[in-house]
Amino acid sequence: MDGACRTQEAPRLPQPKVIAVRVASLVDKDFMLGLDSAKFFTEPHYNGFPAVLVRLPAVTATELRSIITEAWRCQAPKGAEPKSRATHIFLRKREG
Repeated sequence: MDGACRTQEAPRLPQPKVIAVRVASLVDKDFMLGLDSAKFFTEPHYNGFPAVLVRLPAVTATELRSIITEAWRCQAPKGAEPKSRATHIFLRKREG
């Protein structure tokens, strides 16, 4: 592909207080984004992709463990389990 045909995007800047995590689906993404905008957000870069951005100072260690465990489960082979089972606080809120 000719480089002249590509659009130049601004370089992404590191955000040390934010992490991107996978979610199971775009429906789950929308759900999490609706839970708490102080904790979860997105950027145009992630449009159409099942991931949310998490503001680390806004979540507790327990919440972060659950978020990361669920993100791992989205990518893990079927039948795999993490060594430590985290409480799934966000999914429980959704089911309740």
